[in-house]
Amino acid sequence: MGQGVTFCGMVPMRSIPFSVVCLIGMNGDSYPRRQPKQGFDLLSADFRRGDRSRRDDDRYLFLEAILSAGEHLYISYVGRSIVDNSEIPPSVLVSDMHDILLQGFSTNSENDIWQQILTEHPLQAFSQRYFEQTSEPLINLFSYQVAYCPPDKAEKTNATAWFEQSLQAPDISWRQISLNELNQFYRHPGRYLLQQRLRLRLEFDDELLDPREPFSLGSLEAWQLRQQLLSQHLKGESLVDALPMIKATGSLPHGEIGQQLFYEEANKVNKFAVRLADYPEQFIDPISFELSLSEFSLVGQLDDCSAKGLFNYRLSKAKGGDLLSIWCSHLVLNCLRPQGVLCESRWITEDIDIKLKVVADPESLLLELLEVYWQGCQQAIPLFSKTSFAYAKAFLKNGKGDPDNPMMASWEGNKHTTGEMDDNYYQQLYKAAPLNDEFKKLAIAIYKPIYDHLEDPDKW
Repeated sequence: MGQGVTFCGMVPMRSIPFSVVCLIGMNGDSYPRRQPKQGFDLLSADFRRGDRSRRDDDRYLFLEAILSAGEHLYISYVGRSIVDNSEIPPSVLVSDMHDILLQGFSTNSENDIWQQILTEHPLQAFSQRYFEQTSEPLINLFSYQVAYCPPDKAEKTNATAWFEQSLQAPDISWRQISLNELNQFYRHPGRYLLQQRLRLRLEFDDELLDPREPFSLGSLEAWQLRQQLLSQHLKGESLVDALPMIKATGSLPHGEIGQQLFYEEANKVNKFAVRLADYPEQFIDPISFELSLSEFSLVGQLDDCSAKGLFNYRLSKAKGGDLLSIWCSHLVLNCLRPQGVLCESRWITEDIDIKLKVVADPESLLLELLEVYWQGCQQAIPLFSKTSFAYAKAFLKNGKGDPDNPMMASWEGNKHTTGEMDDNYYQQLYKAAPLNDEFKKLAIAIYKPIYDHLEDPDKW
């Protein structure tokens, strides 16, 4: 009752004068309150004068609350449906108040006085109406949520890009890089720049559990299942024997649906395994290396290497970032030229099957990739895993078709696949699509050496 706000229900003997009285939730189905009739209550069917009526009590409490308001009276109710935005009438007591105001007050413009004291709030807190200035101060909406406020058009026009100027060059320790870090850079240069240089991560760490029972596999879950089954197939193990173990992990839906999904993915694995007929029977031990290339030092180890060279596969569509990782490993293999190992590489995916030939001057090509990496550590470079590969792939096929069409399709996406423009890191780095001449020049410079060293360019 002192220095603050008092919250209470509307009950008799509680109407005490206050400067501000707020009646919240005056919906038609909430107030006046309905008193359910019990089946064994015979008196409710024989109402007489003097019997207590909860509905009449609420009408009197509403009148007491109005009289208790010293300076301001605030009444709120839900006036629109959240389903179809249809109008919902308020409590019958609020409607009675509306009728009394019409009888006792008038305006200079002879308009309904109710419209001068009524404020209709939008359904969403981020509605544009909360941030627009109107000429009618009585119904001027406002919001304290700065995050919901749309940016000023003039301010947005004058806004500068994040990397209008390059960052300072990192210290010399960044010139010593591992092969895994170089592969990580070429899979997503924008993410590598923000994470490694600015320590900025835009992923959500806490993933919410799905409240619904799954009846299908997501793209990531299906890919992980296929990779697991393919590994077992290459080891000579039966895929059917893996069903109880995979069921126990909870990755499959329950019952017959999960079993059918398992067999569908197993059929895809069996079809893909036919293309791995040249899978090496034995791999050699990982080859450790340390290469000095001008001012750079590249360290790491080569895996998946046999006497016939590098052999890699991926049970999914080909991506430019994965191809660049294979290319970097292929260049390292040609720099090392280990004894008894053929300096060739094989990469098989769902849509391509390529073989890389021996490189005559791998050091210079690897140094060019390291120079691009050094540039990408200081500013955002227009190199994208899907879009750059789609453009270069179409451009290098002797000009067959317009390369801009697959470029835009990969960048914008469609109703079935997400475009690369929706990536959180690219949205932060670029305010407009960076598919300019610099993008095209860089895409050709990166992927043309790969195309030139294909054993069969028609399989590109």
